[in-house]
Amino acid sequence: MLAELHPCHPYATPMRVRAARLITIGAAVVVALVAWFVAGERAGIALDVRSGDATQHVGPIAVVLATLLGGIVAWALAALLERVTSRPRMLWTAVMVAALLLSIAGPLSLGIGGATQGALFAMHQLVGGTLIAGMGPTIRRR
Repeated sequence: MLAELHPCHPYATPMRVRAARLITIGAAVVVALVAWFVAGERAGIALDVRSGDATQHVGPIAVVLATLLGGIVAWALAALLERVTSRPRMLWTAVMVAALLLSIAGPLSLGIGGATQGALFAMHQLVGGTLIAGMGPTIRRR
């Protein structure tokens, strides 16, 4: 899979690719938690969303779990595309950008109040941007 890379390239071995992807997911979790803390705890924005007829607070556990899920799905898609297509990075990036754009609907439709919608929108963008920027360079042609 990565045989065409020079041995000194940062992603020359599968182990380095895994490490870079794990670091990227970890960084996305940290970014999400910092954004949650700044918006919710420091700025005092009530990060509440509508869930049916009820209101649910977006806490740190939900932030971490959602970010981990997004990172794992991004990694799985990258692994799949590396095996089945000749241009995996381009296709992966297009799918990830489309997913990020679609994910904007959640904060804008479920967030209660403009400040909450803005904070959740920013969190989505920060996490998506981190995953795309960090994981994209690790994707290689077969």
